[in-house]
Amino acid sequence: MTNRKPELVVAMDISDKTEAFNLARKLGEKPVILKIGWMLYPYIGHDGLIELSEMFNGRLFLDFKLHDIPSVIANGVESLMKTVNFQILTLHTAGGKNMMEGSVEVRDSCFSGGSRCTKKPLLLGVTVLTSMDSSSLQQIGSSFESPDDAVLALATLAHESGMDGVVSSVHEVTALKEKFGDDFKVLTPGIRPEGIEKGDQARVATPYDAKKMGSDFIVVGRPITKSNDPIRVVEQILHEIE
Repeated sequence: MTNRKPELVVAMDISDKTEAFNLARKLGEKPVILKIGWMLYPYIGHDGLIELSEMFNGRLFLDFKLHDIPSVIANGVESLMKTVNFQILTLHTAGGKNMMEGSVEVRDSCFSGGSRCTKKPLLLGVTVLTSMDSSSLQQIGSSFESPDDAVLALATLAHESGMDGVVSSVHEVTALKEKFGDDFKVLTPGIRPEGIEKGDQARVATPYDAKKMGSDFIVVGRPITKSNDPIRVVEQILHEIE
């Protein structure tokens, strides 16, 4: 078992600004990162994103899963870095090597001058969504026989492009670490504390499993955000990954 302690990311998949900010205030004293995606962003806008960033000293994971032509994504990365202090940003590896390389180049250049980020943000490549299984891959015409094969191939492309790591399920972490080393970060969604329903996630694991496999970041959403006592759940998870 690895001695690495993963960082806890709280998925703020909430469709209400007041509710989201109330939860963020409760979580402010805990060593967690807030994940902001397309479920919350339309309700808080860019000003709300900046406000949350200031509240959490830049401990934001912008789960925007960017995917477009290289120039558009590179300009988007630059715009984000010039306006928001954040820690992690996701891009789809399916956007290709040129898109990822361009984004890394812009990230490095912007951080050297003009960035609001207090430390260089991580660029992570989304491989195969944890809601997908082998049949899902077949439905989209993928030639990969399993999610494991697809994740490894897409992670190789991300690594060659200079990305800092990838997003994958816990089940691929060991293979990724063995191939690319500990410096290549792996963020794992689909984390469910023991006894919690898996919901719409197909490939899930407990926080303990994630630590054992070597995850660098674990993402937990509804078990925290839908709880009557979210702080207690956070504390339980933090204890489990100590």
